[in-house]
Amino acid sequence: MVETDLSGQFQQMCKQAEYSLQEIQDAIQSSRNQLRTEAASTKGKGSETTHDPTRAATTHATASGRWQVLRDQWHAHVAKLREDAERKKASVDATHAAHYAEEAEGDAQEAIQFAADAIGEAERAVLNAVRARTKASVLANSPANRA
Repeated sequence: MVETDLSGQFQQMCKQAEYSLQEIQDAIQSSRNQLRTEAASTKGKGSETTHDPTRAATTHATASGRWQVLRDQWHAHVAKLREDAERKKASVDATHAAHYAEEAEGDAQEAIQFAADAIGEAERAVLNAVRARTKASVLANSPANRA
């Protein structure tokens, strides 16, 4: 059961990594396409290219926003993994405790049965001793033994 849980967790991690890789590749391709478009539009303008601070700030904000989204997704994913691990650990601990309790109860039942058997044996031994002592006393006091 634990192996299945670990395998599932590993598969989930791989899916998340594939998703993240695809997001990164899409962002890279989008950036390349945007650069190609910008380069093509500036070719016709010659050397009149000027620095547009507003556009640069917008591009920076967009890139920062994308990275922040990726960071937030990653942190949420890590938090979920930790939460899942804690939940699994608690479940395993509870299962272990229940198993230990069952073993302890079984041991107690065996000990009680052993003690009951021992009491029965002790009772039989005492009764045999009483009978043997009574018989010995009777025989010792019999007229045939007095002579």
